[in-house]
Amino acid sequence: MRVLVTGGTGFLGQAVLRQLAEKPFHIGSLQRASSTSVDDLLADGAATIETLILKPELKDICAQVEAFSPDVIVHIAAVSRAKEDEEGIRAMLEVNTLLPSLLAQSAARCGAKGMVVCGTSWQTSSPEYIYDPFNYYAATKQAAEDILVPFAKNGLNVISLRMFDNYGPSDWRNKVVDLVFNAVVAQEPLKMSPGFQKMDLVYVEDAAAAIVAATERAAGDPLDQLEVYGVSSGEHHSLRDLEALIGEIAEAAPPIQWGERPYRPNEIMEPNRKLARVPGWSPRVSLRKGLERVWESKRNALRLAK
Repeated sequence: MRVLVTGGTGFLGQAVLRQLAEKPFHIGSLQRASSTSVDDLLADGAATIETLILKPELKDICAQVEAFSPDVIVHIAAVSRAKEDEEGIRAMLEVNTLLPSLLAQSAARCGAKGMVVCGTSWQTSSPEYIYDPFNYYAATKQAAEDILVPFAKNGLNVISLRMFDNYGPSDWRNKVVDLVFNAVVAQEPLKMSPGFQKMDLVYVEDAAAAIVAATERAAGDPLDQLEVYGVSSGEHHSLRDLEALIGEIAEAAPPIQWGERPYRPNEIMEPNRKLARVPGWSPRVSLRKGLERVWESKRNALRLAK
């Protein structure tokens, strides 16, 4: 099977490529020229991955994709942290909405069987779990999902995965798990919101396994419609619970200053609990076990730095 992946140089994308490389697939990585070589990222014996370089403004992308002739396209690439100004809006629309639209068109033209797109749990931020985007990024993800519906109706197996936050060792994205662990290491105060919002944190290898399972499903029998699944750990913990658990694992209380920052506008206080999981997939790593792995990785890094 031929699988074309976007976002393969990102934290989650690297985990997906590693798992795909364990299977008898021909893998392509569609990426910008400035991105790290995936062969360097997977230099630990993984299979060679063909690289396709994105051109500015996505020029000639359809021809590139059709030349690769994938059976399944996996769209992980995203712009999520851009400011909601003109530059940021253009960047989010290009990667989150226009790119998957062109990929779907290319998939249909070259006879691909399916496409997997990574959305966000933030598409449903209200307690009723109806469409209510947390921010502009979530709205662009919903737009992409809606745009893909006609392709699904015309025979392309489309699966949209609503991704919850993922974490793991060697995460460079400066997200909450690493912020708290780094505060423990440095013993420097970390200003936080009041901390009562609940989170659903998925270990990165579990999140990658869900994407691989969806990829294999998209390559299988025809689907009746665009399918939507949640990539959720099933565990819901408040930010204060996370701080306490990290304190137990690190054997040192994180120096959190609660309430020194306000909640974000439209803060999600309860994660979506109603999304079905990808058939055949379930998370294997509990939050405690995942955090223990992160802490062990940080301790090893600190020992090497001495």
